[in-house]
Amino acid sequence: MSSDASDSEATDSEASDSEASDSEASDSDASESGAPVPDLSVPDPLVPEPLVPDPSDPGAWDPRTRHAQEAYTRRRLAVYDAVVLGLFCSVVWRCPRGDMLRLYRRATGARHLDIGPGTGYFLDRCGFTGPPPEITLLDLSQECLEMSAHRLARYRPRTCRANLLEPLPLPDGAFDSVAMSLVLHTVPGGWEAKGKSFAEMARVLRPGGTLFGSTVLAEGVRMNALTRRLLVEQHRRGNFQNQGDSPDGLARALAAHFPFSRIVVRGNVALFRATA
Repeated sequence: MSSDASDSEATDSEASDSEASDSEASDSDASESGAPVPDLSVPDPLVPEPLVPDPSDPGAWDPRTRHAQEAYTRRRLAVYDAVVLGLFCSVVWRCPRGDMLRLYRRATGARHLDIGPGTGYFLDRCGFTGPPPEITLLDLSQECLEMSAHRLARYRPRTCRANLLEPLPLPDGAFDSVAMSLVLHTVPGGWEAKGKSFAEMARVLRPGGTLFGSTVLAEGVRMNALTRRLLVEQHRRGNFQNQGDSPDGLARALAAHFPFSRIVVRGNVALFRATA
């Protein structure tokens, strides 16, 4: 071995010993001073954890969703049956509420989930026969949940405040039927985004269970001057989020999650039914 190599090794050894001494001195200083040595594997309690949005908190909603929910005040819900279900459905959207009610009477099962129940009008007039149904009402609007639950109090419904576009806090296969009446045209996003809710509907339905409902369309249907003018006004106000919604888009979204589905168009409204 050459002298240069020996000197190098000696120097490295001295440096290593020096670093070790420095480390020991540092540890000794920390110990003598009483300062704790921080454990980086434990989260610092002074550093806040990242906030996870609460889906029931209006501040966490999409602004379009928040605006749509703000429209459902108690004052407006008091005239909802007469104005929206009566006047608008029949005259403007050209689909009488009786067509929607018939769908309820044919498709509602013993364990039923109603999404966007409004005032509870359809379930109130459904005319159940046999044992009382088990009803769960789901909506983002607390006002809608309270009003519909009060109207349907004879059935002792459960209520669930949740965002339709998020995973629902409901068990798999818990329902015989799910209704979404006059809901989807208020949900932001196209059919790709709205279709994600169908995956959740398929999950909470038992095999062979039924999804049914109605939605106002903005494309692929004939419109008179009154319908077109008021649809544009609903878009301007932010009450409707159905730009581009067509029967074909709805059919594709349903087919992605249900083996069987059927759509009937009445005026500007699609009445749909699908089997899990």
